[in-house]
Amino acid sequence: HHWPVAALGTHYAGAVLVPLNTRYTISEARDIVDRSGAALVVVSGEFAGIDRLAEVLDSPIAQGRTVIGVPLESPVTAPGAVAWDDFLASATSDDLAVARQRAAAVTPEDLSDILFTSGTTGAPKGVLAEHRHTVAGARAWAENGGLRLGDRYLMANPFFHTFGYKAGILPALLTGTVMVPLAVYSPTEAMRLVEREQITVFPAAPTIFQTILDDPARAGHDLSSLRLIVTGATIVPVVLIERLQSELGVETVITAYGQTETSGFITTCRPDDDAATVAATCGRAFDGMEIRLSEQGEVLARGAMVMRGYLDDPQATAETIDADGWLHTGDIGTLDERGNLSITDRLK
Repeated sequence: HHWPVAALGTHYAGAVLVPLNTRYTISEARDIVDRSGAALVVVSGEFAGIDRLAEVLDSPIAQGRTVIGVPLESPVTAPGAVAWDDFLASATSDDLAVARQRAAAVTPEDLSDILFTSGTTGAPKGVLAEHRHTVAGARAWAENGGLRLGDRYLMANPFFHTFGYKAGILPALLTGTVMVPLAVYSPTEAMRLVEREQITVFPAAPTIFQTILDDPARAGHDLSSLRLIVTGATIVPVVLIERLQSELGVETVITAYGQTETSGFITTCRPDDDAATVAATCGRAFDGMEIRLSEQGEVLARGAMVMRGYLDDPQATAETIDADGWLHTGDIGTLDERGNLSITDRLK
């Protein structure tokens, strides 16, 4: 729970959130912390067999910055770090008054976050997203899935990724949906939580659902509370969609497509689309977005979720967003007669 609390506190104060991949090496994390100019770093203790806090305190990341240690298993006592509970307890009435003033001054055009791309075609680029981009995407995603008060959302997607953050934390916050985080995925733990917490919404990668469908212990769990599954990939087997609907009884299965440069939102299937459409396409443009294909077949996107640009890289920004505001995705695709997008190749 510390992650969404820290993220929302950052937003509220008008600061800029810079998520770090849990599995970054310390040198990868340092590069992003340095390039983003982060002044404060919130770090977990031991996770996935590595003590992240110890790594940070032993690195240049800790020099000249405040380091907040999040206790996962035991209290934080590391010299050089401020324990999470101590940090919260240190807030005075004057601090809270200043925070409220800062929150009142935040505008839709202010930066909300800098997410770094995966870096498959070079060094990761910092994507500059404004509050209006982030909220527009989260709201469109929530409305398309029909998220509502009383829903319970199993969060297997990592918070540092757009899927867990902008299609996870924020839509839940906007709609009053309960967040149920799952730190490390396993089909056994996922099914246990679905049954115990009466989970209604479960977005994740296709392989996640394949492991659940094929788990021999599935029959021993009541998964009937699930009503919405959201997944995404270039190709999702039609049989997977059909099995989710027939074997799990899930009312709505949706696939979608997006990039970090659009806060994760470009196209999506709709709840009433048939299994073939959901499996073979990425759906139509999200509300607030539009898409078209270039002469080379490249997917171009424009609209409310397109980033401001790349951090300290005006050349890359100009190469990616043209003079008419179209974002060049680098993906090759086709559009059917109903406007459904299918991704067929990569341009770069």
